[in-house]
Amino acid sequence: MSEYFIVKESIDSNVIGSHYPQCTGVLNGYNNDYSNKKSLYYFAHQKGVKVKIEPDLSSIKVGQRTKITDIVSCSLGPGNDMVVSNKLFSLIKKIETSNIQFFDCLLHKKEVSYKYKWVHFIYNLEEFVDYKKSVFFHPNEKILAEAKEIKDYKSFLVFYNEVDTYGFIKTEKTFIRHSPLDFFTVGRFNQKHYVSLKFQSKLLSEGLLGIEFEAADDIVFV
Repeated sequence: MSEYFIVKESIDSNVIGSHYPQCTGVLNGYNNDYSNKKSLYYFAHQKGVKVKIEPDLSSIKVGQRTKITDIVSCSLGPGNDMVVSNKLFSLIKKIETSNIQFFDCLLHKKEVSYKYKWVHFIYNLEEFVDYKKSVFFHPNEKILAEAKEIKDYKSFLVFYNEVDTYGFIKTEKTFIRHSPLDFFTVGRFNQKHYVSLKFQSKLLSEGLLGIEFEAADDIVFV
């Protein structure tokens, strides 16, 4: 049995309704310009890093035919973040996680508003990866050999910033020098959301909606 599972937001219309992503935009009057440092659009450019200014997440619309689930698919902020119910948030707060910031979030469906939490992942585990053991892959064969030669965090940064123009590098197997965690994502080369077997069992027992799991054999804590 796998020790870890990948968490995925459901795309099943029987579960989430007929809108995917479930979030469809922002309310009229919301200032979503980049110049507004509290806007969703500004926030979207903070992927993987600690946010210093709390974003205004009070005006997010969901589709009229969307069902309200415990993970709500949303592409309006930083890619790879999550929007979760307060029930799921309360469970996450009780376990060991990678670095995460939580922000209050309001979802609006017609005339009804729902209180949610935005889960913002910080890619702190990149610095704990065992780069010598981890197996890297790149779809561009011209730089694949160079990707496979990454041996430490510094050489990863050089490759990512100077060679990998579109950020397509991935790991096929990721080894992490850290105590085991229950809920986490690694970083730019592995953006999957993982949960431990223990936490997956807890989530299943709670009957949460909109969450799917896939067994993971590509992550190891050493």
